Amino acid sequence: MSPPRICLLVAHYPPSAESGARRPYKLTRELCAAGFEVEVIVAGEGETTTTVGDHGEQVTHVSPPSEASRNVVARIWKRIVNRLRRMALRQADAASRLGAPVMRLLDPLLAGGEHILYVSVPPSSLAEIVVAAVRARFPRQVIVVEFRDPWTTEVAGPTLQPFRNRYEQHRRRVVEGVDAVVAVTPGIAERMAEHGVRRTPVVAINGVPDELLQRDRGSHRSADRTLRMLYLGEFYLQRDPSSLFDALATLRASDPERTGQFQLDLVGEVDDTPGGPLVDLLVARRLDTIAVISDRVPYQQAKQLLAEADVFLLLAQHQPRQVPNKVYEYLAYHRPLFAVVDEDGATAALLRQTGHGDTMVFPTSSPETIAQALETAIERARQDVMVGDPDAIGSLAVSVQFAKVVELLRELDDELTHRGSPA
Repeated sequence: MSPPRICLLVAHYPPSAESGARRPYKLTRELCAAGFEVEVIVAGEGETTTTVGDHGEQVTHVSPPSEASRNVVARIWKRIVNRLRRMALRQADAASRLGAPVMRLLDPLLAGGEHILYVSVPPSSLAEIVVAAVRARFPRQVIVVEFRDPWTTEVAGPTLQPFRNRYEQHRRRVVEGVDAVVAVTPGIAERMAEHGVRRTPVVAINGVPDELLQRDRGSHRSADRTLRMLYLGEFYLQRDPSSLFDALATLRASDPERTGQFQLDLVGEVDDTPGGPLVDLLVARRLDTIAVISDRVPYQQAKQLLAEADVFLLLAQHQPRQVPNKVYEYLAYHRPLFAVVDEDGATAALLRQTGHGDTMVFPTSSPETIAQALETAIERARQDVMVGDPDAIGSLAVSVQFAKVVELLRELDDELTHRGSPA
């Protein structure tokens, strides 16, 4: 009997350094370990090539046609609209150019009726094109779509209403054409259920890396070492670091001698913030003398920064249904975590569950509350105590989460064997 076969359509995959490459890589690892035969199609990265991946999977990178076909209007709009709109136009344009080459690869794979198609590219672009084309060509094809980014529709501001409406239309069309949905947070699953999916969405969070859970949690710092606070990522949409910087400046002013031993590591695409240029924000609060600003680094180097940090800093406000992937890696180290989150959002629920609830604040919190939460995180770092509930954090392991996806795909594979030809 042949092994179950999965065709995984993704936006990023190693060796890409994009954070979005890690989830499909981990899913592929779990699927291959469970006996699945996996073919990965990476849409839009690099030259068109086919290689064998680390787990025996076949990986094909599909590059879009020439940029010459790019819509002139889109080029003009990209120069005059805000960053989010630029991202949307770029995404839609790339999707339209990628649809045909992706379908040329999928057509022979799916014609045999032996593959489940698992789509994790953004639902507002290529996913809609692929799902519609596959459903028209192969009406009985088993299709699973993974949803990661529904927060885009919840960004405030009337100027984004047309974009939000179009995003909702995309999402509904995708959901109506698939057999199952995998959601990365419970909030996303609830939203998908509202759209009438055929079966209850499976929630599989990004999860805490198993290899980090197995690491030694012993003391990592000496009493006289500079206390390092780490922020990884970027300050996009409404992730304004101003309240964090204000709190840190307040603590420094109250005890200059002690806080002179701080180091603020800001790593990633951090030059611009919603409150203005990063350097201006730091200089205005006299934090530029303790800040170390670095560009995005490869994942292995980021893990080294995580291992050396004493306090993790997180901005996740105004995205109530999404949990940033970095949170799960922060949790694995059992170190203090200061976070600005939505009070009733998915990230807040996760931090409460894992024992970090008293060092998180909200966009509506007073400056005094924010400073107190940050000071609590710093004091715990100085005491070098382990923070977080080990059992709760262990239940979030990647292997535990993706086991639910493996189970779903086994059920769908059983259905596939009874459908016959997908055409």
